[in-house]
Amino acid sequence: WYLYVACIPYGTSSDDQSETRRCYTLKAVTSDPQGSYMAPDTKKLNQATLMVLYENNDVWCIGPSIFRIEGKTYLTWTGAEKQPDKTRQNLNIALMTSPYQIKLDTAAPFCWPTEEWEKHGATYNKDTNSPEVVEGATALYGPDGSVYCIYSVSGYWTDYYSLASLKFKGGDPCDINNWEKSSAPIFVANKIDVFGPGHAAFVQSADGQTNYLVYHGYKASGRVGGRYVHIEEYTFDENGNLHLGNGVAKTDKETVLITKNPLPLSSKLADFGKSGQTTVKPGTPSTDDTTADTTPDTTPVQTDGGNMTTVIIIVAAVVVVAGVAAALIVISKKKKN
Repeated sequence: WYLYVACIPYGTSSDDQSETRRCYTLKAVTSDPQGSYMAPDTKKLNQATLMVLYENNDVWCIGPSIFRIEGKTYLTWTGAEKQPDKTRQNLNIALMTSPYQIKLDTAAPFCWPTEEWEKHGATYNKDTNSPEVVEGATALYGPDGSVYCIYSVSGYWTDYYSLASLKFKGGDPCDINNWEKSSAPIFVANKIDVFGPGHAAFVQSADGQTNYLVYHGYKASGRVGGRYVHIEEYTFDENGNLHLGNGVAKTDKETVLITKNPLPLSSKLADFGKSGQTTVKPGTPSTDDTTADTTPDTTPVQTDGGNMTTVIIIVAAVVVVAGVAAALIVISKKKKN
């Protein structure tokens, strides 16, 4: 099991050090995804491996997620691109050479905000620099073999935060021309009790008969009441077209409290970054085949930004254990008619 996260340096906040956020990989020490984790390259317990996603690795990035296309494994992530008059987010993709490394010369953006419905909330003036947002890329595989990228658009701070899709047309996944963008958002606020839905994850029922979309959203307009996790069904029609739900989840009607993870994240990562994180350069042979090294690490290999905290779990279709990020998860249960 592998866990993909994004972090900022220890001792800082997302307000003053957000630009230092980078992507990391952890590997489960055993076959139990609810157990301890280690850095996959050094095998150091409770540490992570910094993923090198840019030549100098000096770009803000979040949201690492796995896509499997035509027998190959790709990493997608969200990265910032600063332009003279604005900042925008791009969805990027690259071929993976190991669970924690990419083939750097394949890395390329495959989606950026081009439509007005992707740009709500973007503001540029002397006081504010709110970016154009695309983020949260998640793979969804159709029954006919089709590959979709479901992603979030517009600022999460607006009611227009929603889901859109890219459909893979074949060829090289790292070529933006091989992805077809939806003509409009495919999942939006119902303006009743779900506002700003985003960050999709896709799971199946235990019997494998029902597909579910899991997403978060606010209960009221204007980010009132906090965000809740919702769940509802999605389907494909006879032509292989995707049909998501319509935001009918009733978070205040029926809830299910699930005790999902007996070992909280704080315990999994008790020493996360205390001695610095390891950086693995692209092309370095993978050593991902040994057991954990529990020896205290007093001589860090490299410290890129110091210690780390504020771990953000990325819920991805890679099945890196939905639910490993929290001790208790509250999900809303679709109201029965």
